[in-house]
Amino acid sequence: MRIFEDKRLKYTALILITLFAAIIRLIWLDRLPCGIAEDEAYAAYNAYGLMTEGMDSWGYRYPVYCTAWSDGMNALYSYLVIPFFMLFGINIFAYRFLQALLGIICVPVAFLVGKEYEDERFGVFLAFVTAINPWQIVNNRWGLESNLAPGLTLIAVYFFIRALKNDGWQRLYLIFSAFFFGLTLYAYAFTWLIIPLFLLLCVSLWHKRLGINGYTIASAALLFFMALPLVLFILVNKNILPEISTAFISIPKMIGFRSEELSPLNYFHNFMDMVKLLIFQRDYFSQYISSKAGLFHKFTTPFYIFGIISCIYQWIKTRKDKTFRVEYIMLLWLFAALMVCGAKTQVSTIHFNMVMFPLLFFSAYGIHRFCKLVESRWAFAFCILFYCVSFVFFARDYIEDKATLAGTFYGDEADEVLDEAERISDIWGESGRIEIVSRLDINYSILMWRLLPLPSDFSKNAVYAYGRENKDWFYLDSFANYGYLDVESPGKIDEAECRNLKNTVFILKHSFDKRFEDMGYTVEHVNSTYSVAYLE
Repeated sequence: MRIFEDKRLKYTALILITLFAAIIRLIWLDRLPCGIAEDEAYAAYNAYGLMTEGMDSWGYRYPVYCTAWSDGMNALYSYLVIPFFMLFGINIFAYRFLQALLGIICVPVAFLVGKEYEDERFGVFLAFVTAINPWQIVNNRWGLESNLAPGLTLIAVYFFIRALKNDGWQRLYLIFSAFFFGLTLYAYAFTWLIIPLFLLLCVSLWHKRLGINGYTIASAALLFFMALPLVLFILVNKNILPEISTAFISIPKMIGFRSEELSPLNYFHNFMDMVKLLIFQRDYFSQYISSKAGLFHKFTTPFYIFGIISCIYQWIKTRKDKTFRVEYIMLLWLFAALMVCGAKTQVSTIHFNMVMFPLLFFSAYGIHRFCKLVESRWAFAFCILFYCVSFVFFARDYIEDKATLAGTFYGDEADEVLDEAERISDIWGESGRIEIVSRLDINYSILMWRLLPLPSDFSKNAVYAYGRENKDWFYLDSFANYGYLDVESPGKIDEAECRNLKNTVFILKHSFDKRFEDMGYTVEHVNSTYSVAYLE
């Protein structure tokens, strides 16, 4: 294909691919996925709190890790989104723009990684694969705070590759790499293990290539000092140090600490789920995979398996001469991520996000190696065609099947019932209350994002309750004129408890309608999901 031969055409193609990636990541960003997910809402509220008063929802000033659900939430996203709130206003588009922007940046970075592997030709192909990758697009279109980690790691790995491939002043790339690795630590807690394991493997293999010099010492020092607040955070939450709270930085003690989420025993428990996720590109725990296209476009599975096997074979062949190649770096990234993610209690696209970029790389690498093996440009053209066709199926699936791909987002229907409940409660003035029957129906982070109380006010006046099953997990019981009944089924509604709540509008799903009607309440259907109930 001529586009991959002419250098000027290659860079033109890269610009067009990046523009296309920008369009499909930014178009309808505030409406697709529809509404806002509970983790998005909490991180967005913390960004608002940090912007206005320099504190999170629990009143900690500039925390290194937000308390959020009482067992913690990565803080980096909330800090980085503040400039976009200032630029675009406090809204869901501004909040998601950061993640979309990072996804767009990853396209030219993928080109640079591909160029370091071989040449601009492969770089353009890897950029194309990244631009239309279903996992990356879905990942870029909503603001889960840990979604930052794969993109930041890709940038860090690129600079690390440049440093390993060059001598002299170009080792300066090590410092840039250390900076982005340090940032990544604040994006996703599991990188606290993945990044050290990855770097330890790299240093043990290529320590002679890196050497001991000013750049390596400066890079190690930078990474250490960037990681130090998180080291202190772990010591605080292991009860080795007391909680640290100052006007400039906070290292809070979590109510629950998620260290129990990792166990070597989980490898056996997770094996089949890992096979389904990585081989069949299916995920039964989260709702962010297109059933038609899969994670990487389903036809690519044999290619990335072939790519990984080819890479391992090549490495074994050249192990004696300590050859460094870009694909070896990607293999170490994949290995480190699998070792940590596989030990988690749950296997899902979200929990395995650090595995995805290496697999994306090996998809392109496997196709590249296969086409070289068969010596056919037609094979490469057919792969491009398959990518395009699969992308069309993915796009239709993503746009049309909102219930499948965005099942945990609170959209227009939640807003409609909250609007109606507020309208009715306003009749009673300041004494009017709104009770949400089940906290699973409309999570309290949605209320925080909707109401935007100042964190100083929220942290003082919010009343929490323990979760029924997890005593390390706090739930909001009430704030301002909102509260939760927290019942699981209509049969568990306590009529006396409801009657004691004067001037109250109840928000409920339709399965609770008959129970409230039997108790003498007026029940109004607001939309296909929610009703309101009140005493006239």
